[in-house]
Amino acid sequence: MALLVGIVGLAALNAASHSAQLIYRSNLASVEALGQLRAAAIQARVDLANQVLSVADADTEKFTDAVAADLQAVAAAMTVYRASMPAPEPQLIDDLQANWEAYVAVVNER
Repeated sequence: MALLVGIVGLAALNAASHSAQLIYRSNLASVEALGQLRAAAIQARVDLANQVLSVADADTEKFTDAVAADLQAVAAAMTVYRASMPAPEPQLIDDLQANWEAYVAVVNER
């Protein structure tokens, strides 16, 4: 009887360990994706500020191209983040994306 209880206990611990590892990998993927999203958004803002502050036409053109690339990087990072099964409610992520799209609209109007 003790052997049976031990085997069942080990099987339950194995299942619990597997579940814990799955949760860890899933959360880690979301955290990494969110970090990439944040870095891309910050880089877009820095490049936009540099573009606005640039005096030389060559610098302005360089930062204009950088901003366009950054906006694409943010869009790609948002797609990766959504695919990583993040923990926040989908409405929060939708709000984040809507706010970013409003920011991009202002950037494109200038």
